[in-house]
Amino acid sequence: MTHLTRLLFMTLFGVATLMGCAGNSGSPEPAAPAISESTQGHHEFDIHGKVVFTGLEGGFFAIEGNDGHTYDPINLPAPFQKDGLKVKITARKRTDISSIHMRGTIIEIIGISTE
Repeated sequence: MTHLTRLLFMTLFGVATLMGCAGNSGSPEPAAPAISESTQGHHEFDIHGKVVFTGLEGGFFAIEGNDGHTYDPINLPAPFQKDGLKVKITARKRTDISSIHMRGTIIEIIGISTE
């Protein structure tokens, strides 16, 4: 094999590998409540769901909404960090920050109570 052929083969193999990794591994997650960029940070919405613990990366708590969407809260108070706890949350979607959790929509909790 010539150097150019080998390089072409490796490039095509890399692209095929990346495309395979980007595939959907299950049913798509429903879209989060629509929030326009002009109202981001100001628009509050309610979530009914339950707190779930995920053991990935040292562990973290997420919210599985009754709407089928997963939320990643940046400020879940300690008394509510209980796996399976049913909660009602008033939140704001946060697209100005990122998370290593890579699970759900990042939200800031404005208000929270148990259901």
